[in-house]
Amino acid sequence: MEGFKTRCVVGILLGFIALAGCKGDTHPPVIRVSALDTTLVPLHSNTPLPSATAFDREDLDLSSKIITTGTYNKDSIGFYPIQYEVTDAEGNVGRATCTISVMATPSQLAADYNRYTDCPNSYVAIIHIYPDIWNSNQLVMAAFGDGGYNDTFEFDLLPTGIYKPSVLPIIFYATRIVTDLELSFSSDGRIITLDIEGVNNGTAYQCTSIFTRR
Repeated sequence: MEGFKTRCVVGILLGFIALAGCKGDTHPPVIRVSALDTTLVPLHSNTPLPSATAFDREDLDLSSKIITTGTYNKDSIGFYPIQYEVTDAEGNVGRATCTISVMATPSQLAADYNRYTDCPNSYVAIIHIYPDIWNSNQLVMAAFGDGGYNDTFEFDLLPTGIYKPSVLPIIFYATRIVTDLELSFSSDGRIITLDIEGVNNGTAYQCTSIFTRR
């Protein structure tokens, strides 16, 4: 009888082990994309999508089975999501994403722009935009206004395709302070929108100016 009980217990344990083994691997494969989460692509350039590799838990290379979804318009400024997906032999699905940021480079934006909206307490000026001769990823915005004044703002083009002011706050003549600047663009780069916040002679202002290329 004792022997029968022992065989029953062993049998049950083996059954549990077998059931556990039947569950298989439940870990999804890992996809690694050969780019930043957001990657800059210059406007009008023919840049291939970032490549990707994939491996499952057993270190099997599944890169050839990756399915890529999404594309980008090289002639239109914007953000384009790209998705990568792969399925292993157990049916586990691995996913990864990156974003392509199509943006005009400083050299592509170099031009004279006419301002056609009013920005009280700020600028009544013609804007000239040109790339920094010492830094190809830096955009210089010079405002030539009434009375001969000349204000200059500099923006750095980041690897993510965003233009960020090089220095903030910007102080002119001790009484004029720019506390925030943001640039946005039409899809073809011909129209630039400048959102500006600051203080002029103690009076705070916030406004938007739109500039169109001549």
